[in-house]
Amino acid sequence: MPEMISPENQEVIARELAARDVSPDTINWAIKKLDFAARRFAHERWKPSRRTHNPPALVAQINKVKELTGEAQEKAICRAKDMGLDPEAIDLISDPRRANSLIELVRNQEILSRIDQAHFEEFSNRTCPLTNRFQVICIGVWLGTGGEIRFSNNQRNDGGPLGRFLTAALTDAYRAAKIETPTSESLRKKIPRLKAAVDTEGFDWESNFSQETQADFEDCDDLDFLDGYFDQVD
Repeated sequence: MPEMISPENQEVIARELAARDVSPDTINWAIKKLDFAARRFAHERWKPSRRTHNPPALVAQINKVKELTGEAQEKAICRAKDMGLDPEAIDLISDPRRANSLIELVRNQEILSRIDQAHFEEFSNRTCPLTNRFQVICIGVWLGTGGEIRFSNNQRNDGGPLGRFLTAALTDAYRAAKIETPTSESLRKKIPRLKAAVDTEGFDWESNFSQETQADFEDCDDLDFLDGYFDQVD
């Protein structure tokens, strides 16, 4: 029996899936998988992350590497690398080298571009692996039951079938974790980007969420097969 997702939200999930002629057995599987993902998210949400660094913190650490010298700089360099900043770029700014050729100059600029502030927002967003993993499970269940990542416009501004499905799947877990539930508009902006980001990692949605795969997970709540896609940003 589902423990996290409320009966009301289970009904919403079931209704949106049934509207696409998803079978009752598959609907039960979907709710079970979503509920386990919701429980896991709520339970782990407040565990400290190994990377909780926002863009200003990253900028400040880079400036320390640039400004300090000696042992203090060495400590700043180690801290910068621990924060996930590019090691080669940090070494370069801590010990600037004169380029002896145009090729070397271009290479140095390419290295330094990897810690450009323009990229920090993306870097910072990747410090939320629990949120991403939870939402990827929701995406996978939707795709695995024949859905498409497509939001609709309507007078209720709820994102249509996909928006209602995601809101029902996410709401109870976010409330349990005492954080604000994403709006339909924020989901409309993030979910396609999140799917695209996971696609670039080579994730096989069909293999992991296909009708054929469902039987493999019917009596198992193991979602660890996804962790490898977030270990590098955990």
